[in-house]
Amino acid sequence: MDHSARSRMAGFTLIELAVTMVVLSILAAAAMPAYREFFERYRLRGAVDDITSVIATARAGAVKADRDVRVSFGGSTSNWCVGAAAAAEPTDGAPAAGAVACNCVTNSPQCVVGGSLVRVEPGKHAGVTIASVATTFEFDSKLGVVQPLGSACTSLKSPNQQYTMQINVNALGQTTTCSTGSNPIAGVTSCAAMGVAACP
Repeated sequence: MDHSARSRMAGFTLIELAVTMVVLSILAAAAMPAYREFFERYRLRGAVDDITSVIATARAGAVKADRDVRVSFGGSTSNWCVGAAAAAEPTDGAPAAGAVACNCVTNSPQCVVGGSLVRVEPGKHAGVTIASVATTFEFDSKLGVVQPLGSACTSLKSPNQQYTMQINVNALGQTTTCSTGSNPIAGVTSCAAMGVAACP
């Protein structure tokens, strides 16, 4: 084989490279909406997981330290936060006082349970909105139940408002999460399938 034949066989031509780039561009453009939707769901689930973690830590801390713990939301529906605060240590043999809500926006009074900061800061989940920041409830120090006996509920929406998840805390202090709306979220059971009513 002569030198000119070998040089024509090695490498790609400019046309082959251009065709490859066009095909890759078309595939990337077709995948972009699915990629964007994945991150919308991921950001929503991250926010729900953080709130669920605060609630679980508050309940466990109430029983472990034998102190009532109050969970409260704050900020605005688009720049929300959540925190938990345990009741203060009793002094001079007096019974422990009830838990006081912490201000999760300023962290004063501090959102502390068992010596650890228990808080999701405002803006940590930018774009994810919450239905209401008026939600607040308290865990009993003896059994970890919601007091006064009842339940709590809130819902969150993804940044593009297409996906909604709901967090429910029943009277026993157990937390469940589910998806609402017409757009399902992979790995999350719908509230309707669980028989869970929408938040009031």
